[in-house]
Amino acid sequence: MHPDETTLNELVDGELDTAAEAEVERHLADCAVCRAIVDDLREIRRVAASLDLRQPPARAWSRIERAIALEQQHTTEHPDSGAAGDATASSTWSGRTLGWLAAAAVLVLATVVGLRYGIGRQAPQDTATADATIASGANGADA
Repeated sequence: MHPDETTLNELVDGELDTAAEAEVERHLADCAVCRAIVDDLREIRRVAASLDLRQPPARAWSRIERAIALEQQHTTEHPDSGAAGDATASSTWSGRTLGWLAAAAVLVLATVVGLRYGIGRQAPQDTATADATIASGANGADA
């Protein structure tokens, strides 16, 4: 039986107890698929650790907060009914929350990578034109 994604992430993060870590390591010795996933996770962790810390734009956080608020509103307006529904809603909520957190993490990582590799290489020569272009693009994207 394959370890789930959470267990593989905990292995890479060093969060497993000794017995669980040994069990997963034994599995990795025989399972090329899980070994490849762990190798990828370790590489992502290594590359992310080498990046400069940058503050994402304020609009990124406001968009994430707005999306979470809409999700909470939707959950409040359409609750599952019955006792069995409560258990389903609880597990669904956890999955949705993790999904939003994952999306936020991807957005932050993409912003950091974009700032590191995109902006530093080519600065616009006419900042007034660049600001107008960015403003018109942002207005079109929000509409």
